[in-house]
Amino acid sequence: MKFPLFAAVLLVLITGLTVDAQPVSLLGINPDDIPSKYPTGFNEPSTNQTWGWGFHVSSPITVTDVAWYDANGDGLSHAHRIGLWKIISPIGDPGPSDLNLLGSLGQGVVVPSGTSAVLDGPWRKTAIPGGPLVLPVGDYLLGGENNANSTDPVKFANQFTANFGTDSRIYLNYLAGHSSADGFHEPDFSFLVKGVELGPNLFVQPIPEPSPYLLASAGCCGIAARRRFWRRRGQWEINRLHGVFPALVAPFGLR
Repeated sequence: MKFPLFAAVLLVLITGLTVDAQPVSLLGINPDDIPSKYPTGFNEPSTNQTWGWGFHVSSPITVTDVAWYDANGDGLSHAHRIGLWKIISPIGDPGPSDLNLLGSLGQGVVVPSGTSAVLDGPWRKTAIPGGPLVLPVGDYLLGGENNANSTDPVKFANQFTANFGTDSRIYLNYLAGHSSADGFHEPDFSFLVKGVELGPNLFVQPIPEPSPYLLASAGCCGIAARRRFWRRRGQWEINRLHGVFPALVAPFGLR
């Protein structure tokens, strides 16, 4: 009977470890709360430039989707092409040596207009073609091409505001900004304030947490081990009494 019990516990443990978690926003801030909740934030002017923000990855993360802010949740007025550059050139000096990790030949990934992209909170998101992308430790720059006629504003949030609820595996340490030229380019013009331009965003696999099944099975194993310990100790006490006081123990039928 011991092996089936062990197999059942092992199955529960494996089940607990393989529960799939849904991707979550890399940023914790909700652009809808600007400026009502965060009065230091504001709407950027609508332009045809690529707006973006940088971050440092301190522990590897897996990116599943790119996203764009949908102001009213009623669909995007325009499509937005999003790129993610691995910063190789000197910090604050984006250049041709930086590598765009998204899309064929670095052409980025497009979040389509309208409501065809999945709405997740305030974000319209599109899965990365070819599957998730693992970002190792390093520095990155996220940018998304805007449109001068877009009705979904890009909103600025400073570094301290944007850090609330942001994934603990990254930190925001760059100046926010946009590209000097119109169109899809790595943002190369920054303001003198660290923060984010909400516009573009990423969705990532969350930090793994023990599932309820895993915690419950661990608790059951602990209880079973404790009961087994006391049962063995009780048997040891009986055996000791048999050895020392056999005449005293025999009438009670203890074995």
